[in-house]
Amino acid sequence: MAAAEGKVHTQVKSSTMGRFLTLADSVIRPGAQLQARDGLVGECTNVGLISALMLTMVVPMTYENVADWLEEDYPGSGHLFVDSYLGQLAGEDAVAKAAPILNDVAMIFYLIGFAGFLCSTISTVLILLCVGELQTEMGCQQFMKRVGDFTRMPYLFFMVGFYYAFAALIRYLVTVKTLGGLICLCIGMLLFAPCIALTCCFFVRCCIRAHNCMNEFEELHLADSEVDEDVDAWFAHNSRTRTLEQCLIDLSGLAPESDLLIKLDGISQERVSIQFHKKHAKSLKIDLSPADLYRLACDRPSTY
Repeated sequence: MAAAEGKVHTQVKSSTMGRFLTLADSVIRPGAQLQARDGLVGECTNVGLISALMLTMVVPMTYENVADWLEEDYPGSGHLFVDSYLGQLAGEDAVAKAAPILNDVAMIFYLIGFAGFLCSTISTVLILLCVGELQTEMGCQQFMKRVGDFTRMPYLFFMVGFYYAFAALIRYLVTVKTLGGLICLCIGMLLFAPCIALTCCFFVRCCIRAHNCMNEFEELHLADSEVDEDVDAWFAHNSRTRTLEQCLIDLSGLAPESDLLIKLDGISQERVSIQFHKKHAKSLKIDLSPADLYRLACDRPSTY
């Protein structure tokens, strides 16, 4: 099932809201070898780990950097806000009135950041525990179907956690002491924000395009006669180096205008594997029983 790529604003929204994390959910079906369990565990582990690391940074900032720029180091030393360019421009009376408001605003944003990273860490732990209880791949797929889009909640909490940056932004603006520094700071922020948005947009667009390309074509199916003919032709063109993995790759297809490999389906892989081992044993003058051929066919390379 193809996912809509959309325009730039749609891709930015997809990256911030985590919609690209549910791409694989649309192709979950009975018998699909998607390794949904490994994907969900890896996703939750990465998000939870980074959230926990960010939490260790935001919590100290909440206690140390909320109002230090609104307080005097010692009596008569003056405030950082008053000594800044904006403070001198506004005057001491305006600064005195704005200080309590800025203090509360900074505290609110730090609190939002703390809550976001904390909820992200807790939710990833809960998801990992649920997946651990289910254990099987089928159980994890059923869990993902029932949870639905809520599988991206840890990511959403993680993105909410970055609201603490607004508190840091306020601190930077009201502590710059020169007009040149203020202008450079504003220009840097105006350039930095679009750069982040475009970078996220680029990665999400590549992810969606890769998803659509991978799920555009179904796996190839080969009949018995086609397997015999193709394997015989492959042995005729590969007289020196003969490996089952290379045989399976060479008999696969390529997507049009792409280097994406279209794999053989399960039964075709088994047929190719049996025929490969039969031909290989014959070239070595070794007799293999049907049971041996089936056992070797089930031992296909996992990297294919």
